[in-house]
Amino acid sequence: MDSNKFLKRCPICSGSSVCHERVLNNVELVRCQVCDFVYANLTDEYIKIQNSGFDEGAAVSYEENQTIVDKLWFARIVKKITDRIGNGSVLDIGCGNGALLKNFLDKGWKVSGIDLSPWAEKFAQQYGYKLYPCELERAGLPDNCYDVVVSTSTLEHIPQPFQHIKKILGVVKPGGLAYFSGMPNYGSLSVRLKVSDFRNNKPPQHVNYFTYQSIRKLFSRPEIADKINYGFL
Repeated sequence: MDSNKFLKRCPICSGSSVCHERVLNNVELVRCQVCDFVYANLTDEYIKIQNSGFDEGAAVSYEENQTIVDKLWFARIVKKITDRIGNGSVLDIGCGNGALLKNFLDKGWKVSGIDLSPWAEKFAQQYGYKLYPCELERAGLPDNCYDVVVSTSTLEHIPQPFQHIKKILGVVKPGGLAYFSGMPNYGSLSVRLKVSDFRNNKPPQHVNYFTYQSIRKLFSRPEIADKINYGFL
């Protein structure tokens, strides 16, 4: 890739003024000079292809790399949401092997998932939940149809995170909950000290590099902030 070739506007503010940030895995990261967001200099089409081409081997790797810590994390998420909402319907964006949804199912929730991976369907059949094998924007979901939408370790993969969040807020019922977590922190100490090896956080699968400040800016945009009261569970 020509590192001087600008391929996309900022996916947060649509700014077109960028500067070179660094190269990771032979992909250039750029920094928006309007809102300071860092993202991969790749087209949306290329990003979508790279995030939907996982075969059955990826499913095996997914399960092998899922630790007890991940399972405890999922259980904690479900407990926090259940303590707040009680019971209802939930959609998990990027549900993978259904490990998070299984926790909701065990508590009597009506559950659905979205995942582009071809192998995700077998887990939906195994646990008995509805799977949409497409992007959220193409799932044809009506507005105000879920009590809860969960997105864990997903926003870093999305070509247009601002538009994606707006769509999520559209399908959440009034008074419902959109829960986001698990995005790698580009403002972490190891990154700032330039010692991070970015293991499991590299393009072309991971394309958005959030910091605490950029997340706050994203959720403070009027198109989002006017629809929600946001905070931490």
